[in-house]
Amino acid sequence: MPKRTATIAALCLLVPMLCGCGATSAFMADNTPTWMGGLPEDAPPRPSDPRYPEYERAQRAKAEADKTTDPAKPGTAAQPAAPAPKSAQ
Repeated sequence: MPKRTATIAALCLLVPMLCGCGATSAFMADNTPTWMGGLPEDAPPRPSDPRYPEYERAQRAKAEADKTTDPAKPGTAAQPAAPAPKSAQ
């Protein structure tokens, strides 16, 4: 019976750590290998990561570059008027 109680106590402690909303669940998600369903290799850094400010600057610079080199999108420029319908004579 004590072995069963210890197993149940261990599960009661481990399960919330793995799937709960606490700080340990973020740790588990960040450190789970990609092959096991964790974050992909090209995932952006989290805001608490020291690399985040550099990533954010690069994203803003990319957005600014896209604004300056992006041609006018369809529907934003003035469209020519539709031809007048022909009247039946």
